[in-house]
This record gives sequence, C-alpha cells and structure tokens, in this order.
Amino acid sequence: MFHGSFEHTLDSKNRLRIPALYKQELGDNPKIAIGTDGGLVIYPASTVNDISIKIREKGMLKDKRPQLRAFLASMYQLAEDSQGRFIVSSKLREAAGIDKDVIFIGVDDRVELWSSERWQEVNNEDLDIDLSEYGVY
Repeated sequence: MFHGSFEHTLDSKNRLRIPALYKQELGDNPKIAIGTDGGLVIYPASTVNDISIKIREKGMLKDKRPQLRAFLASMYQLAEDSQGRFIVSSKLREAAGIDKDVIFIGVDDRVELWSSERWQEVNNEDLDIDLSEYGVY
C-alpha cells in the first residue's frame, strides 16, 4: 500500500526521481498515465495487469470505451536513466498542469503525481470529505 507525500522539482530536462519509499514497491516496469482527477498515476506493472484482467472479464462497456481508450493511450513505460530519473513527457506535463514543482502522493495501489499548485486546489476541496465509514477519523 502506497502512502505519504514527497515534494520534488523537475530538473531542466523535465526529469524526476521516484521517491525511495515508492521505488521498491513499484518494482520493475512501472507505468505512468493521465489520471482522472487532474494528476498523473503511476502503477506497478502487476496492478496494470490486474486492471487489464478486470477489463477483459467485464468486457469493454460501450459507454466507457472513450475513457478507457484515452486512459490506455496515455499510459507509458516509466523508463529510468542510469541516475534513476525518468522524463515526464510534454503530453503528460500538459495534461497534469505540471510546470516545475510537483508532489508525489501515495494512494493505496498507486502513486499519484501532481503539480504542486493543482494539488493544493484539490487537497483543499477534499478536506470536507467524511471518511469515518472507512475507519479514518
């Protein structure tokens, strides 16, 4: 389970390092894609396989095809260089509004990557949610 948050800054070549806390659990061949709430998502390869199995089992519902296609079309192999950095493509940066300052957020089965500004907006909106039914106080 992913949790916690880490602030980082894109370097001049739009590269980032995955925080050490997440790196081992993400394992080999993690995938990055455009998320549904304004950020990016990073999944371990095993989670992507689980998602694929669920899609095949349920079938691609006609009303969900455009969203599913857009999600899968935005998914890329997160390829690290010899220094452990990965490039955030212009397509992904544009979709998430990422310019320089970012925040990695651990969210259960995935890591989310947000522009710091967008995260502040979303995080302030989400503070009114009651999670007591999940045992969160």
